[in-house]
Amino acid sequence: MTMKKASSLSWAMAMFIVVTAGPASAAMEIRRINFNPDGRDSATNSHLNREYIYLVNTGPQAQQLRGWKLFDRGREHVYRFGALHLEPGDTIHLRSGRGNDGAPVCEVGGSCPENTHYDFYWGLTEYAWDNGGDRATLINDAGSVVDRCRYGASASDPKRC
Repeated sequence: MTMKKASSLSWAMAMFIVVTAGPASAAMEIRRINFNPDGRDSATNSHLNREYIYLVNTGPQAQQLRGWKLFDRGREHVYRFGALHLEPGDTIHLRSGRGNDGAPVCEVGGSCPENTHYDFYWGLTEYAWDNGGDRATLINDAGSVVDRCRYGASASDPKRC
């Protein structure tokens, strides 16, 4: 093999590695979707708020989510993040109903870990996640997919991503 061909091959392999690195390298992850909360689907605000998606900053650096979006498969429900700064390990429960954004919370029945948990509210009057299957997509401010989580009709609730 000539030196020119070897250089071209090395460059092509480097491009392949860069192109194939995708959502797995993201610092923000969708960890869980609570798509079918216990009880009758009454669409009351308290029941809507039991439906949520759980996000975590898994990276070693703080993450600014201004301009990021989260949406369902049909993009019928799109949440746009405002100025939100998350330290490594910080988590968000994005609840479907209405409430006061930014209140730190802990898992029900569990103790609070060292990292901060925040409640944010979509402000919907209907459920965001379909009980029969759906897909959540998180994109950054540049429009690149950061993470996805999909579940089908046979998925157990909550769906762990």
